[in-house]
Amino acid sequence: MPTKLTEQILRQCLGLDCQAVTLYRRLAQTVEVPHLKALFETMLREENAHVATWKRLIESCTEGLLPNLFVNPSQVSQDLAELGRRVQRLHDQFDILVQCNHPLLLALRLEFYLLHPAVMKLMHYMRGVDPVVSGFTAYESHLGHLLDAMQREPALVSSLDAELLSEAVRNVYQAFEMSVNAPLRDGLTGLLNRQGLRVAEAPLLHLARRNGDPVAFMLTDVDKLQWINETYGHTRGDEVLRQAALSLRTHLRQSDLVGRFGGDEFLAVLAPVEPASLEPIARKVQQQLAQESPLPVPVTVSIGVACGRLTDNPLDSGNNLLVAAERAMHAVLQRGRISIVDLC
Repeated sequence: MPTKLTEQILRQCLGLDCQAVTLYRRLAQTVEVPHLKALFETMLREENAHVATWKRLIESCTEGLLPNLFVNPSQVSQDLAELGRRVQRLHDQFDILVQCNHPLLLALRLEFYLLHPAVMKLMHYMRGVDPVVSGFTAYESHLGHLLDAMQREPALVSSLDAELLSEAVRNVYQAFEMSVNAPLRDGLTGLLNRQGLRVAEAPLLHLARRNGDPVAFMLTDVDKLQWINETYGHTRGDEVLRQAALSLRTHLRQSDLVGRFGGDEFLAVLAPVEPASLEPIARKVQQQLAQESPLPVPVTVSIGVACGRLTDNPLDSGNNLLVAAERAMHAVLQRGRISIVDLC
């Protein structure tokens, strides 16, 4: 996607959340009921966090760190422009809407507008790439504050319209989460799948190249998975794969990428990383899986790691590290050992 159009979409999303900040500030200043004022102040703080995250995404975009996320970016931009006009009408009609309706209904209408597929896709992408700093990590709880307040509000408890609208917003959010998440996630382990890894690794590699940080590709193969399936059944084999995913996720940082690369293979991308830390991390993954094996016998994994610094083309040099990690893994395959190639 052309960088200018990507940046335009991000700036439209930023504008929507800036409008949300203004609206929640007006609601917090207008209402006199203490628990509603506290709610709108909480929503305001969280929207400010969203604004800060959009700004970080725009910076990443201008540096060429974002992948192509949209099939038809021009249509997305048009949709967001119309959405901006709808949110602006909430501002223009604020006094009338607050007088004629409960303030919570105004806030709920705003959040319903913001549940646009493009906004949700970008939120989901940012959570996957940098969940530590992302203001979108707790978006479900952000929406939950409002929906829970509506269920407790005496003036709305008996309102069928309020109940239906609240349920509709919750269902739309869950449906968007599922539709955005499914193509990039492995259904068995919940980790990123191969496509999800490719989408998520691009900005990580560009950032590592810019900062001059070492990057490691760690490829883990569950030994004798076919034998496990034939001996104990595919259900137990699936348990082994889920346990392997858990072991990797436990011993890697939240900022590291980890996904299911193939049938019995898992790939982790660590950046930045200290080369000396790689073998201890791999050992811990092996030990946990052996100790917490879902089978009557220990489960072993073979791990190949390649570590190095990236060249001017981060994606190509990242792929070279992946090839080196594959070679290292195949050198110890089925033997429950670790092979590390340090190219730093």
